[in-house]
Amino acid sequence: MSAIGHCGNCRARPSPADTVVDCPLENLASDVATGFVFDGFDPKDSLGALRRGFALWNRAKEWKQVQQRAMAQDFDWDSAAAQCVELYRRAVDASTG
Repeated sequence: MSAIGHCGNCRARPSPADTVVDCPLENLASDVATGFVFDGFDPKDSLGALRRGFALWNRAKEWKQVQQRAMAQDFDWDSAAAQCVELYRRAVDASTG
């Protein structure tokens, strides 16, 4: 999966799926889609993701929105560390609360 100049395309497991939100119509309408995900590890599943990508490519405005949303995501270590600290803090608060 890459967010450098294009929408991502990844297999759902193992991880880049943690960073890519698939592009069905519901996710496009909700402005959360960032790429194309496929579950199985066979040509049929990956072909479905490619077809969704080609279909979206023909909708230039939505393609650009998905592309920009994917490129705007922040996956640096500082953000990840801050999320881990917050999760740990909430766990400690819940166990002592």
